[in-house]
Amino acid sequence: MQLKSLRLGAMSLAGAVLLAAALPAPHAAAQAADDPAISSEREAERLRIQRAILDLVPRAGEARERQVRSLRSRREFSAARDTLESRLAWIEGIESGDPRVMYEMALRLRDGDGLPQHSEAAVTWLERAGDHGVPEGLHAAARMLLDDPDLPGGRSMGRILLKRAARKNVAAAQEDLGIRLIGGRTSLGIPDYNNGYAWLLLAQANGADVDTGALAEARDHLSEENRQVAETTVRRAIGRDLSFTWPLFDEDEAEEWWEQVAIALRWDECGRALSIVNGARGGGVAAADHRLGELHEEGTCVDQDATKAFDHYDSAFRAGHLESAFRLGLLYYDGRGVSQDLEAARRWFKAAALTLVSFYSEPDERLSGASRRMPRDPSLHRELPPELIAEIDWLAEIEEGDPQVLHETALRVRDGTGLPRDREAAERWLVKAGRRGVAEAYYDLGLTRLDDPVRPRDEEFGIIALAAAGRDGFVSAQVELGRRYAAGNQVQKWDHAAYVWLLMAEENGAEVAALLRKVGGRLSEEDRQTARADARNGTYYPLDSR
Repeated sequence: MQLKSLRLGAMSLAGAVLLAAALPAPHAAAQAADDPAISSEREAERLRIQRAILDLVPRAGEARERQVRSLRSRREFSAARDTLESRLAWIEGIESGDPRVMYEMALRLRDGDGLPQHSEAAVTWLERAGDHGVPEGLHAAARMLLDDPDLPGGRSMGRILLKRAARKNVAAAQEDLGIRLIGGRTSLGIPDYNNGYAWLLLAQANGADVDTGALAEARDHLSEENRQVAETTVRRAIGRDLSFTWPLFDEDEAEEWWEQVAIALRWDECGRALSIVNGARGGGVAAADHRLGELHEEGTCVDQDATKAFDHYDSAFRAGHLESAFRLGLLYYDGRGVSQDLEAARRWFKAAALTLVSFYSEPDERLSGASRRMPRDPSLHRELPPELIAEIDWLAEIEEGDPQVLHETALRVRDGTGLPRDREAAERWLVKAGRRGVAEAYYDLGLTRLDDPVRPRDEEFGIIALAAAGRDGFVSAQVELGRRYAAGNQVQKWDHAAYVWLLMAEENGAEVAALLRKVGGRLSEEDRQTARADARNGTYYPLDSR
C-alpha cells in the first residue's frame, strides 16, 4: 500500500512553513507530555504521532510501508486517525514537492527550529534535496555525518556525500574536501596533496575564501608536473559540469551511471533507475546486465523473476562482467531460474572465488566480500554456501603453497586452461609468484601486459615486469628486453640499455652474439665500456627515460 499522494507542485516555502507549523511546537508538546499540570492527552498524543512520523523519513520502500501499516494499526493512535493521516500526507507532500522546501524543512529538523530535532530525518531530507536540485543539501548532510559518526552511515557516507557535493560545484564543499584531503582525513588516513590542491583551486575559482596557508602547504608537497596537471584540470573544469571521476587523479571511482542508479533506488524512483540501467545496457555496459539481473532476482522495481535474472547474469558474464559468476552459482545452487545443478554451481563458485582475488588479498577479506555480494532481499539471504567457502579456501592453499604451483595455476587462469579465465586474478597471482622467487612469473606478466590481445596493453608496466624478471636472472627476460630496446618495440629505442641487457643474457648462456655486434656497432667504444660496467654492476634500465 502506497502513502496517499499529495503533490505540492509549486507550493511556496511560506506555505510549507505554515503546514509544518500546524505540528505542535516542541516545547508545547513536551509540556503536554511531561508537565503534570497540563493534562491534555491530545497534545501528548500529537507529540507521539509527530515523532513516530519523523521516524519514517529515513525509511524507504517496503520498510516504510510496513511501518506505516504498523502506525495505522496501533491502538493508541486510533482516536487521532485524522491527525496521523494528515502527518503522513505532510511527509509525502514534502518529499514529492519543491526540493528547496525539503531542504529548509531538513535544516529545521537539524536545528530543532519549530520542529523536534531529528538528525536522521534531517540527513535523509538533506541528501534527497541534494539529489533533486539543491546540492547544498549534500554538503549539509555530509557535515552532519562527518561531525557525528554515530549517525547511520557515519563518516564513510559523509565522505561520499562531500565528494558528491563538490562535484556539483558547491564551493564550500570543494574547500572542505580539499582541506580534508590535505590533512589526511580520508578513509586511508593518508594526505592526498594532488586532489586536495585541485579541489582548493576550484573552490577558490568558484568564490570560496580559501585558506591560503592550506593552498601553499599542498603546493609545496607537489612536483612541478603535478601542480601543472592540477592547474590545467581546474582551468578546464571552471564553469562546467564535473565528470564523475574529476579530478584526474581519482582512479578508484565507479561509473557515474552506477551511482545514479543507486541514488534513484535510494529514493524509490523506479522509472528513473530503470531508464538509466537500460540506457547503459544499450550502450554496451556489461555491468548494466548484471544490475538488471539483481533487480529481477530481488524484485526491485520489476517483478521478481529468477529466470530473467539468470539470463541477464549470463549475458553480463559473457560480455566480461566476471562478478556475475557469483550470482549464477547461487541460482544453480538453489535451483532458482534454472534446474538445480550442484556441479554447475561449484564451477561458477570457482569462477566467483577467482574474481575475489582481484579485490582482496586475504582469505578473510574474500569471505566478507562474498557476503556483501549476497542478495539484499532478506528472503534470499542466508549463510555462504559451503561449496563457495571451499573454493575460497582453495585459493588460500594455492597462494600459500609451492610458488611454482602458484605460477602454473596463474597461467591456467590467464588462459582459461582447465580453470575459469580471469586475467586480473592471474596477474595478481603472477605478481605473488614473482615476489616469492619465481622470476619467470614476472616474465609472463610482462609479456601479458605488452602483448595481451584481450585487455588494453600497458607498455610501461610490461617493461617494468620484464625488468624485474631480468634483474632476478631470468635469461629470456634479459633477451626480450635487449631486443625490444634495440628495435624500439613498445619502448623508446635505446642502444645503451639494449647492449646492457644483451650482455647480461650472454653471460647467462644466451646466444645473442649477432645482435650484440649489431647493437654494439651503433655505440662508441666509450659507450660500450660504460655498458659493460653497467652489466657487471647490475645497473638496470627498465624505463625509456634517460
